[in-house]
Amino acid sequence: MKKFLSKVLTLALVCAIVVTGTSITSEAKGKSPAKTFIDTVVASDGLTVNGQKLTTNQIEAMLKTNDPSLKTVSGYVDTASGVQEFYDEYFDPESYYRHSQISGYVDGMYYQEDIYNDNPYSEDFLQALQNNSIHMDSADGLDMYTATLDNVGNCNTMANIWDSAKGYYTADLVANNVNASTLATYMQSNNMMSALDIYNYLVANGVKFTDDSWNTYSNGDQTQVGVIATVNGYNIRFKTMVQTAYAMDGVVTTGGEYVNGDRVTVYEDGGSKFVEQHNTYIPETVVGYLNERQAKVTNTDISIQNAKTYEWLGAVQTITDVDGKVTTYLSEF
Repeated sequence: MKKFLSKVLTLALVCAIVVTGTSITSEAKGKSPAKTFIDTVVASDGLTVNGQKLTTNQIEAMLKTNDPSLKTVSGYVDTASGVQEFYDEYFDPESYYRHSQISGYVDGMYYQEDIYNDNPYSEDFLQALQNNSIHMDSADGLDMYTATLDNVGNCNTMANIWDSAKGYYTADLVANNVNASTLATYMQSNNMMSALDIYNYLVANGVKFTDDSWNTYSNGDQTQVGVIATVNGYNIRFKTMVQTAYAMDGVVTTGGEYVNGDRVTVYEDGGSKFVEQHNTYIPETVVGYLNERQAKVTNTDISIQNAKTYEWLGAVQTITDVDGKVTTYLSEF
């Protein structure tokens, strides 16, 4: 399991974004590079099922009704496995995710009570998650596409475009009817592997970006710098996030076990002697970590937004993990 934390970094640590070229306004005529990119992202949303291209909204409607036709898509696998592990988790009672468990013996009978409050991993949602998810693998079993309804009924989709360990997934995306193959082909033809590559391509072709205060900040988690360009009624927002990330392959613990009969109580009642044996639980204590390491990582994100309604249409996200692996995704909101 990998755990990611962040440290504050100053804005000076963020790579400067140099912008050149001529501005492209909403009155621009013809098929500009920026307009082509916007159209490509919009066209890359969703799946093709039985010859019909489905958008995220259409997939959401089908997930809610458990439409069996989704399961006919090549590469579909059940995503229910592993979800049950959340039953054993404890969340801070003050947080939005709350789960506590009470158990013990009363009059010789064992009881257990699970308490959920505003917890999306409650039993009803677990069932919904099991019945309303699509997860597709590439030919070699790597994660390629996921669509899942969240606890308030929103459908969030993500398709894998490029992975530094494998290369482009274009062929797999086409073979499994994932519409993100449109974006993968576009990136491949322009020698792009990341959101930063797309940004640099747009700048080189005359798109003028300006500072984006909405996406520029520094806090205890990360430092982020954003820029924005408005083209043909759409905002193109690019942001760079710098973090110090930590990862480990496991923990070394002591305890976490019962010591049977370590305490004995002897008492008498009406001439009879009673011996009561007690068991003591030794809590688990973390004493070390396996292969603990850290690295400074930079993640980039370029997203498309309706300039009037502020509706998000899609984003290309490039994630660098603590081990240096780089993965690029298309995500639809």
